[in-house]
Amino acid sequence: MSQANKTLWEVEINNQIYQADEDTLKYWLIEGRVKPTDKVRREGQDWVEITKIVKLQPSNVKSEKSSTGLVALEKAQILTVIANNVKEDVEEDIKEDVKEKAEKGIEEEATSRKATILEPIFYREDNWKKYLKIACQYHPELPPEVLCPECGAAFCTHCAKASNVGGSYNKASECPLCGALCRSYLEIKEKLLALGEQKAEFGWADLKIALLFPKGLSLTPIVIFTALMGLCGAGFTGVAALSILSSTVIYAVKDASAGEHEAREMDYTSFLSTFTGPLLAGLGAVLIITAPYLALVVGNLKVFALLKPIAFIWAMFYCPVAILVAGLTESFASVVKLSIGFQALKQMGRLSKRLLAYFLLLEIPLIVLFFILPEVPMIEKEGLKVPDVLSILLIIAFIGLTCGAGFFYLTVAMGALVGRAVFKSANNLGLITKATTKL
Repeated sequence: MSQANKTLWEVEINNQIYQADEDTLKYWLIEGRVKPTDKVRREGQDWVEITKIVKLQPSNVKSEKSSTGLVALEKAQILTVIANNVKEDVEEDIKEDVKEKAEKGIEEEATSRKATILEPIFYREDNWKKYLKIACQYHPELPPEVLCPECGAAFCTHCAKASNVGGSYNKASECPLCGALCRSYLEIKEKLLALGEQKAEFGWADLKIALLFPKGLSLTPIVIFTALMGLCGAGFTGVAALSILSSTVIYAVKDASAGEHEAREMDYTSFLSTFTGPLLAGLGAVLIITAPYLALVVGNLKVFALLKPIAFIWAMFYCPVAILVAGLTESFASVVKLSIGFQALKQMGRLSKRLLAYFLLLEIPLIVLFFILPEVPMIEKEGLKVPDVLSILLIIAFIGLTCGAGFFYLTVAMGALVGRAVFKSANNLGLITKATTKL
């Protein structure tokens, strides 16, 4: 092992700190134990998210032409990690072992151990139900603590401790049957449940999860958003309100698309240094959704009356697409580029139709509000009728105070619904989720 690989990294996983050398870290990345949002550092250095030091790129990109697709977007890329080289080495070793042992007539044994690094036996679809109900190999009355990825044997806490290997930081259990390193059953069970969930059809269960998703949030962002919208909702207050809403919705899309069922609290201590991306993405979403309507407001009211339904239908249809692209990319340019949004729908396949249908259900309150709002007040200016800005600000302030909290909650739920659709079609989009078992 090289000197570089002996250098220890400190890894923060679920608020716990572990130490691992580079080779161990690579295998943890392959297994999904380390996530893109986890933080790492070398000894004595500052903590950084792993995505800050690991190059991201889509694993299923076959040519430069595919870089225009959603899978190639900056924040939607699949993690091939520094473990990419490990995967290639493993696959090459597998091929060499197969060739060598096939000549000796035992080809089946050639790939077993190294193949399970890439696809453990318990992650194969026909084994999901079995391993959700498995018990200890030697104590059938006890639940498992670890599972062997090669032979599939399960061992309780006592059996796992009896076969511990490694140092104090990298302690693991060795399978007494085949010698492979076992893995935590709780982590495996969580992933198996996510696999089954991802395999299921996108439907009412996902809509229910989306509606309950914002319950994980505190009242702080909702209260701040409502207060800012009540202060006329324009100028600096409008920008701040949009930034808070965009950031929360983007978090909702990302967390739900990873397979989470509840929103996580934002880190408001670093909000001021990171709000620009979500703000621009949110601004882009608002512009692309309302562009036809805004274009019709300025001009002849008779023409506006005729084309208003078309602008309204566009806003209802493209809203989930704009939220999807904004959530995965945090890029203004990507959000306003229609081809990216439509390609996302295409990659999602038939599921996109269900997404649009369920999203429409969530939009019903907004549709009702839209039709009961007064017409935009217009004034004559240099022979052209333009909106009365002061009247519009007063309308926004009134809506913000009366409907701000409900609008915030509903918009986050919309983001969660989009995230659930992304979670169900993650394989088509080339994304990593809680159900991802191999690169």
